[in-house]
Amino acid sequence: MLRSSLARGDRVIAPSAYVSRAMIKRYKLKPDRITVIPRAVDTATFSPAAVSADRIAALRRIWGVLPDMRMVLVPGRVAPWNGQMSMIDAARLIVGGGDRNIVFVFAGEHLSHPRFARSVRRQARVHGIDTLCRFVGHCADMPAALAAADVVVVPSLEPPLSGRAAAEAQAIGRPLVTTTVGMLPENLLCPPRMRDELRTGWLVRPGNVGELTRAVSSALALDVTGYEALGARARQFAEFMFSPQSVAEAIRGVYTSLLARDM
Repeated sequence: MLRSSLARGDRVIAPSAYVSRAMIKRYKLKPDRITVIPRAVDTATFSPAAVSADRIAALRRIWGVLPDMRMVLVPGRVAPWNGQMSMIDAARLIVGGGDRNIVFVFAGEHLSHPRFARSVRRQARVHGIDTLCRFVGHCADMPAALAAADVVVVPSLEPPLSGRAAAEAQAIGRPLVTTTVGMLPENLLCPPRMRDELRTGWLVRPGNVGELTRAVSSALALDVTGYEALGARARQFAEFMFSPQSVAEAIRGVYTSLLARDM
């Protein structure tokens, strides 16, 4: 049924180039029939201006993150394909480098895969960093969670369905570290796609703990000027790529071009 629908459509909208390539291969579509338009995120809600200092302070207090401690946030369900084990291993190396004034917060539902969740906690204990890790479960206020973080890490091992977490992190203006799987490389700016001084985050190979360690450490090492500049670029990029207004305008352009062709 899906193949029949795609075959009949004059234009197909795909949420990413990654999905577009899969559609071309599977359904034998011509590339010029596909338009890539990313899924929208609520950039008004996920905005630095929309999150009060009180909301940020409240979350950090609930999670036991002291005001002077830096925070690495890993959003998403605690599941084998989401790469939390890689982050635990990278956290050990970061802390082993002498930085213990840091907390790693894993914000996501952790009941669906209890065995894996227990193994992640056990790995943190084995590495001696369990006191620096917080497994907070589902967070109802993700804009505040992202705003409370110094760095956001999405260490996916398999392609996510939407890549929303990466978009939301940049909309809040936070440095992003993520992996080269699925659509994620399309959802940020970094070399070789963009010059280093224009980056909004870092890409690492999935499961590569060394690369993940270096990327997170680089984000944490930014000085105030560099950090604020990167955050501003990330916010601007998210507005351009993922805001409801931008996405709606792109979709309108598809319909306009089809109507103009038929006139």
